[in-house]
Amino acid sequence: MVNGVATTARTLRSLLTSWRKKRVVRLGFVCVSVVVSSCSGRTFSGKPNVILISLDTLRKDAVGPSNGRVSLTPDIDSFAKSSIVYTAAFTSVPFTPSAHMTMLTGYHHAVHGVAEIGTSLPSSIPTLAELLADRGYHAFGRYTTEWLDPEFGFGRGFDSYVKVEHGPTYAWRVNDSAVAAIEEARRAGGPFFAFLHYYDVHSDFVNQSRTSWPYFAPPEYRAQVQTSEDEFCVGDHECATRFLVVCNRDHRQVAQSTTEDLRRLYESGVRYTDEAIGELLEFMRDSGLLETSVVVITSDHGEEFREHGMFLHSQVYEETIAVPLILHLPLGLGGGRTVEQPVDLREVFSVIELMTRGDLEITASTPEELPLTEQTLLFQDKVKSETWGLLRNDWKIIVDRSRGEAALFRRDSDALDATNLAPEHPEVVRELRELLEKRVAEYSHLRQSVEAGGEATGVPTLSEEAKSRLEALGYLQ
Repeated sequence: MVNGVATTARTLRSLLTSWRKKRVVRLGFVCVSVVVSSCSGRTFSGKPNVILISLDTLRKDAVGPSNGRVSLTPDIDSFAKSSIVYTAAFTSVPFTPSAHMTMLTGYHHAVHGVAEIGTSLPSSIPTLAELLADRGYHAFGRYTTEWLDPEFGFGRGFDSYVKVEHGPTYAWRVNDSAVAAIEEARRAGGPFFAFLHYYDVHSDFVNQSRTSWPYFAPPEYRAQVQTSEDEFCVGDHECATRFLVVCNRDHRQVAQSTTEDLRRLYESGVRYTDEAIGELLEFMRDSGLLETSVVVITSDHGEEFREHGMFLHSQVYEETIAVPLILHLPLGLGGGRTVEQPVDLREVFSVIELMTRGDLEITASTPEELPLTEQTLLFQDKVKSETWGLLRNDWKIIVDRSRGEAALFRRDSDALDATNLAPEHPEVVRELRELLEKRVAEYSHLRQSVEAGGEATGVPTLSEEAKSRLEALGYLQ
C-alpha cells in the first residue's frame, strides 16, 4: 500500500523534473503570446486556463491553523498567500452530487434538482463545461466517486470525463491522470478547463472489506492515532463508515476519546491530501500554469464529529456547511486579499464564467469586485428535507418546518453554532423565518419552471449589486 503511494508519487515527481527543464521556455512563451502586458503592467488579457480542484468533505477549519493547532495544510496555505481567500464560503446542502452540480452550473441545489439516485440535470440548465466548450476550451474531468457519474449530468460538455479507479488511496492517481491530461491539452493548444475531484478526506466506503478505519490514509499519516482499528466496529461487520452510520442511526453513545480519534483519522487524510495537492501545485508552478490560469480550490461540504450530535455530514451547522474557497488568478493578481462577505458555491461558477469571457482584462484590482453572487444564503439538511437554514449578514437561523422549531445563531460571536439566541431575539427570528419561507418558495417556483423546460436557461444572473459594479468598470455592456 505504502509502496504504491511512493511509486505514484515518484511518477509525478519525474514529470515535475521534466517540466522544470522546460520552465524558462514555457514562461517566456506566456509573456509574449498570452499575457502581453503581464511582464510590465501586471495585467492579464485573453482566456485563461481554468483548474477547478474539489477536495471532497474538507471542513473549512481543517485548512490553516485552527484553535492553536498547527496547520494540517501547509501546501494549500502557501498557495493561499498568493490567492484570494473567501472567509465565509458555504455549501447549500452537504451532499456530494448536489453541491458539485451547484459549482458546475451556478444554480442553487433546490433549483437544479440533482439530489439523489435517479435525478439528472435538466437539459435547460447548461453546465460550466458546455459553456466553456462554446468559448473554445478543451474540457476534461477526473473524478473519484459514483456520485459524480455521468448519469447525473456531470459528463456534459467534457471532451474527456474519466473516473479514477478505486484503491486504498486516490490523490496520487488523480494527480497522475490530471498531469497527463494537462500535458495533452497544452500540446493541442488553446485554453483548457480541468475539473479535478479528490476523495481521500471522505470517510472510507471503499476499503471496508479490508480495513475498519473509518477514515483511511497511509499508515505514516495516522501515527497520532494510538488505538486499534477494531475500536471502530459495532459487532463483527459494522465497521469503518458503517460504524459511523450505525452510531447515527441508533444514537449510539461513544467515548469522547473515540470521537477525538475519529477526528485525528480525518485529519490524517487531510494531511495526506494536502501533500498530494502540493505536488500538483508544484507542477503547475514549475510549468508556468499559474501564470496563465484561474485555479480554484474548494470543497462540497465539511464533516461532523458530534458537535451537534452526529457523525458524517447531514446537518446545516457550521462544521458541515462551511467550506474553504481559494481563488488564484493568473500571475497571482490580487493575491493576499480576502473576501469576507458570505457566498455559497454558486460563486465558483460565477467567477469562472466571468474570467473566461475573453473580453475581461484581469488586474490586481479585479478581486475588489468580488463576490459576484447574492449574499443571503439558503441551506438544506441532507437527510431532514424540511430542515432549512438561512444566513443573512451575521445572523443564521435553522428552522425545522415540520415541527415549527427555530434556532438562531450569531456567526461573528459564535463560530460553532453553540448558543441558541432565539429566545432573546424573537423579532430577528420572525424576520428571518419570513425571509427563509420566501426564498424556499422562490426556489420551488424556479424548480418547477426548470422541470417544465422553461426559464432557467443560459447563464445564471449575477446579483444586481454585482452587475452594477461590473458595468461601472466596463466588464459588462
